[in-house]
Amino acid sequence: MRLVLDPQLVGYAVSLRVFIGNKFKTVRLYDYVAAHGEHHMHRYNGEHKLPSEVLGHPSIQAGLDYAIAQIRASGSEMIEAWLR
Repeated sequence: MRLVLDPQLVGYAVSLRVFIGNKFKTVRLYDYVAAHGEHHMHRYNGEHKLPSEVLGHPSIQAGLDYAIAQIRASGSEMIEAWLR
């Protein structure tokens, strides 16, 4: 993966998705939307998005870095949990 960041970054969304039954399905989503001013982590149960968990990152860049690191480090475990 190659990531090029804009110095004017105002939000992000990082998702972990699986391809099952000829469809991509979301397992985990990390995002920051400027309108809310909060970093969120969303788990999914099948097709259903569960309530978000607010994460306390000091900056947009810190939240983005965290999301990428979490998916890289624990993506397999996230998928296994989602499949149960």
